[in-house]
Amino acid sequence: MRGLTPSSSPPTPIRVLKFGGSVLRDEHTIAEAAREVVRFREQGEHVVAVVSALHGVTDRTLARARLLTEARAEPIESACPHALASAISIGEHESASWLALHLGLLGHAAPALTPAALSLTAQGDPLDAEPVSVDLARLLHALDTHGIAVVPGFAAIDERARCVTLGRGGSDLTALFLAASLRDAGHPTTCRLIKDVDGLYDRDPAHGQAARFEHADYDDCLDTDGSIVQFKGVRFAQDRRLSFELGAIGRDDPTTIGHHPAHTLTPAGATG
Repeated sequence: MRGLTPSSSPPTPIRVLKFGGSVLRDEHTIAEAAREVVRFREQGEHVVAVVSALHGVTDRTLARARLLTEARAEPIESACPHALASAISIGEHESASWLALHLGLLGHAAPALTPAALSLTAQGDPLDAEPVSVDLARLLHALDTHGIAVVPGFAAIDERARCVTLGRGGSDLTALFLAASLRDAGHPTTCRLIKDVDGLYDRDPAHGQAARFEHADYDDCLDTDGSIVQFKGVRFAQDRRLSFELGAIGRDDPTTIGHHPAHTLTPAGATG
């Protein structure tokens, strides 16, 4: 008599957490981000942590680079686009390394995987490229081994392995692209963009009373001023029919953004 074949265990859910520059400001906030990653890991999820540069780092690097061509007719953006992409993405690589260090101190060894290590490729304008592919096997191996992988956002490589970037605010797009790729490969995946506000508001809550969305449509995001989430990333999610969350560290009440009618809440606090 043939025995029953045991059913395979369900796949571990994957949480993509993106930490923006408005959140990552110094050593203290990197430590907070590490604790947030561990919080989800200890709930049984694998975590892909996508990081921006620390607040202000990209602007300072770009300003320094522009001084090189200050007296020339051709700006640095067109004179040396791939070299500039490499320079302005250094901040993201630094954030990824420091977050991995803090995770290790919390007992969670995690690799910081560069775009080249993941074969995260993009095409088009070197400073505003579109992501096209990623080697998910390498990412999944890191998750199966460590439970956590840290990825610098904003940067990718082109078909000639040159550094490119995904446009201003492109770490949002990195996170959304990885989440869509994992989902499309059959992995249960949730993406949360972590900001310095606890969700999406109909206007900037720092400048007066604002209504917070519990659920929002992509168009609700695109009707804002663009300071909270990269519009390019929102349009990518809309095209791929990828729902995602927008929230703050330590909170479990994010705004869910996707294909559904908006539902606003009463005015709430601006930060979490």
